[in-house]
Amino acid sequence: MHFAQAFLMAVLTAIPVSFFVFDSFSDFISNVNEKTILFLSYIVYTFIIFIIFIKLTYWLRQQRFHKLNVFKRLQYDFLQKQLDSHFTFNVLNSVSAAILNDNKHEAYHQLTIFAKVLRYTYNNKTKLFHQLDNEIELLNNYLKLEKHRFKEKFDYELNIDPGVDLLTEIPKQMIQIHVDNAIKHGLMPLKSGGMVKVEIKKEEDDYLHISVEDNGIGRKKADQLNLQMRKNYSIKTMKNLINYFNDLKTEGEISMRIYDLYTNGKASGTKVSITLPSGLRFRY
Repeated sequence: MHFAQAFLMAVLTAIPVSFFVFDSFSDFISNVNEKTILFLSYIVYTFIIFIIFIKLTYWLRQQRFHKLNVFKRLQYDFLQKQLDSHFTFNVLNSVSAAILNDNKHEAYHQLTIFAKVLRYTYNNKTKLFHQLDNEIELLNNYLKLEKHRFKEKFDYELNIDPGVDLLTEIPKQMIQIHVDNAIKHGLMPLKSGGMVKVEIKKEEDDYLHISVEDNGIGRKKADQLNLQMRKNYSIKTMKNLINYFNDLKTEGEISMRIYDLYTNGKASGTKVSITLPSGLRFRY
């Protein structure tokens, strides 16, 4: 901006200095020809364009700075929640119980799965996006550990259409978060017969359609039991990440909707519906 100020001062001082060449202001006006006017107009327009360029550069820099801050905040939020301490302690308690019961094979199997979860989590702790196949592997390992811990209390299905592009990039834990919420807040209050279904399919619109459905107690009942606090934080973090991606306007938008399910007027579970472009590649 110092250069712009100097430029403006030079233009403004050039005009009064030129008065010394002429005896009067009328002589100055009469000697100004069309080329001079054109030249002065060019200087003024150039200066205006220069100022607009400086302002635009400053605005773009501020936008990049804002997006970087949002990105760092999302990274921090994911670091805070990507490994739930309760989940970690529960898995370790389950392994300890297997060792006490002299079931070494079971303890080894659980530790092996949990080690995979830990390794992937820490190796990718600063990433906000990863490939769909990584999400599926993370989800599979998580479901195996939870299924082993809760035994017959719930079951699960994971259905993936053959045409799904497993290299599609998605927000990290976009599916796992909803499965975790379905189990902890929807199915755990049930005595038995819980079910969570995950479906991933590609439609003709070239979008991936992902659904997570459970037959739990529903969001209203979970609110009454004060089970929604952590769930709401997780969902809010994921919504912020999706909004961050959509603001970049790269290759289409991601949408996420949550529905309450009812049977004969009674709450019978929750369904999460997610759509995103197939073959998506996120550019940092």
